[in-house]
Amino acid sequence: MLHVSAIEDRPEDDMDLVRNFNCEDCQEVHFWLTGLAASRMYYVQVAAKTACGQGEWSPKSQPLFTWRKAPKVAAPKLLFPSHGSLVFGLAFETLEEPSKGQDEEVEHFELQLQSSHRAENQTLEFSCSDAAALATTLRPHLQLDDEEFPSHVVIASGLSSRSAYSCTASAITHAGRGERSQITKAETLAVPPAVDHVTVESTDHNSATISWKLSERTDRQELMQICSPDSTEFEECQLKGFRIRICYEPELETTGVQDLLHLKMSW
Repeated sequence: MLHVSAIEDRPEDDMDLVRNFNCEDCQEVHFWLTGLAASRMYYVQVAAKTACGQGEWSPKSQPLFTWRKAPKVAAPKLLFPSHGSLVFGLAFETLEEPSKGQDEEVEHFELQLQSSHRAENQTLEFSCSDAAALATTLRPHLQLDDEEFPSHVVIASGLSSRSAYSCTASAITHAGRGERSQITKAETLAVPPAVDHVTVESTDHNSATISWKLSERTDRQELMQICSPDSTEFEECQLKGFRIRICYEPELETTGVQDLLHLKMSW
């Protein structure tokens, strides 16, 4: 048995590689093909060569599928936003046919965010192991089935509030960067959150009781603190109070200037 290797670089379309080596009394040869392109299908043929010339080419081998440089990442899944961050779940797309090779081990993820309102383009890189650990930490706090929960979670922070972003992700291995995912559109929240459902509950001759609701759920702040304990976002999102504006409407048969009364509630 003879083990040999081809280690020189050659053009991709140069498939006729001839190596001379001593193979006396050899019936089986193991040869290492290098310089192949990633994500390609090849067939291999071999012919013997002597001093008298070359023999016939062998029948084609079974298909040879080279691995991808890195697996393709599915479109990022928005788990929840804050006013300055977007938390995404990342998962890999499966091969259409598992027989077509495998993948190198992923070392990092790259996330690209393009703002739709301003010329703001960010490229962020995350460790694959850190993203997997964060997914494990968040799993008990999100109401998602195991099948729906992503294998990795990353946080894009330092973003502008109340802004829309287009996001793509890719995996990185020692062999290079994989294909980019499809685009996911996501928006950061406003600071402070919007108020709606203002309701008059009761009135008398000189006062009224009103109520309102916050349009955004504040429990996301606690999730953000779990994701990034050192972040200042949690403190920035703490409510300090409300401002109330009252507009006096004169009777229809009278004229006059409307009065505006501004009240401030704080704690």
